[in-house]
Amino acid sequence: MATATIKGFTFSNTAEVLALVAAGKLVPDEAVKALALVNPTQRAGELSCRVSQAGAVSVYGLQRMPVTLYAEQWERLEQFIGKVRSFVEDNMDALVLKSDTDETKAAKAKHPKRVAAAAKSAESAKKRAAA
Repeated sequence: MATATIKGFTFSNTAEVLALVAAGKLVPDEAVKALALVNPTQRAGELSCRVSQAGAVSVYGLQRMPVTLYAEQWERLEQFIGKVRSFVEDNMDALVLKSDTDETKAAKAKHPKRVAAAAKSAESAKKRAAA
């Protein structure tokens, strides 16, 4: 996480900047500069990494929220990526893509693999509820 200093005040997140503005210690123009320093802009679709507060690796740009795993987990995932690629290739006809049209998504929802997965999930839920 980025840390910045303006007018002798050091901050590392939006909340700290806003607290300084609320206390009258930073004027809005300074706050805008401070926010730009602690929240660097990222172009749409561009991936970036940061160290989380817990010391894990957070990847931004894949979805609305970051994907955060510890270093060992990323290493395990890296070793597994070949199997993920094969799985995606083998199941592409059942997988929904963000670029799919509504009609395509509806058709894929009826795919036998997805129907079977939904049935298995429902059966598991029934077993958990009965326990």
